[in-house]
Amino acid sequence: MPCSSSIKTEYGTELEVYKKFKKQSKELQREIRNFPTLVINKDALGSTVTKTYAIVCKIINMKYEYDNTVTFTLVKVTEKAYSQDFILANAPELDIKLSMGQTELDEVHWAI
Repeated sequence: MPCSSSIKTEYGTELEVYKKFKKQSKELQREIRNFPTLVINKDALGSTVTKTYAIVCKIINMKYEYDNTVTFTLVKVTEKAYSQDFILANAPELDIKLSMGQTELDEVHWAI
């Protein structure tokens, strides 16, 4: 993933969080790997698929590359899948920003 698509403040990442996790240290990578990761299909609002929409994963093998990308492997933590309706209904609790226009769920990115 391009670093420009990671931890984007325009999608609601608080400035303090952005400043802390934009740094590329091994210590911060270890901290990030301890976060649960919600992986959501792109195009939430336009999707007609409501079955397997989102899953909880864990990040492993995280690495910042020389070509200004970050690579990582995701491992599924639970077999439970979340529907589009569940994600949209719980967006405020998940700190997912929604609006009538383009939203956090319409573009591939990585947020903390």
